[in-house]
Amino acid sequence: MLEEKKLTKTAAQILTILLSSYGELVERDFLLSEVWESRGHHGSNSSLNQYISIIRKTLYEMGVPKDCIVSEPKKGFIFSRAIAVTEIVPQDLPHQEEHSSVSGSYPVILHPDRNSSFTKKLRDNRSQAINIMLWALVVISMLACFYELNKVSGVAGNHETVKIFTLKKCDVLSDTTKYASYQQIMQDIIYDLHPDIEKQCASGNMSIFIRVQPSVYFGHVGRVFLALCAAKPGSNDFAYCENNYRYNYLYRRSNG
Repeated sequence: MLEEKKLTKTAAQILTILLSSYGELVERDFLLSEVWESRGHHGSNSSLNQYISIIRKTLYEMGVPKDCIVSEPKKGFIFSRAIAVTEIVPQDLPHQEEHSSVSGSYPVILHPDRNSSFTKKLRDNRSQAINIMLWALVVISMLACFYELNKVSGVAGNHETVKIFTLKKCDVLSDTTKYASYQQIMQDIIYDLHPDIEKQCASGNMSIFIRVQPSVYFGHVGRVFLALCAAKPGSNDFAYCENNYRYNYLYRRSNG
């Protein structure tokens, strides 16, 4: 009979990411970004280490060796291929599970067999639950991008859009003035994504829309959306926008 163990949402998400990259290195920064920063929280290496210990302890109680998660100093973690991972798909799921969350997905069974080796078929057929979660993340990212594109397309008539500062002849717009004090960082990001921005903003018919995830301002990775838009002659509407979306952007302070 299978033994059931429960993990917290954060620990379960970390374990899911490690299993989705089974046998491969998952960098610390990626885990911090996906598990904490994506939810608007600030993670730390100490918190990550603590959750890794919790996962190891939980799996150990199920008979899985503690070194199933291998630490790469200052780099990240690897879920060892010495542990065989097999997906179990129940034949008859209760009707109410049709509306369950990802946490109610099919179980994954870990076999503490150090001498086992995975065949190509097993490697290619990873957990169905993990695949579903990965596809969900892709869809969410695409929806977020489309949301930003749609917002920028109507930026001129959107009363929530505000002017932050001016770069040459370009008005730099955003959806909030809450982080207006970080104008220098915004400007550095604009120059980073558009090195020729001064030439672009010389004509006077261009506008810039920027949205920065707050974590970027504090030295962590985060999302950045930047649109360089050209106005139609004699109109406030835009003829086109050149959009740039960065999912895991890390701000590096300019030396100048």
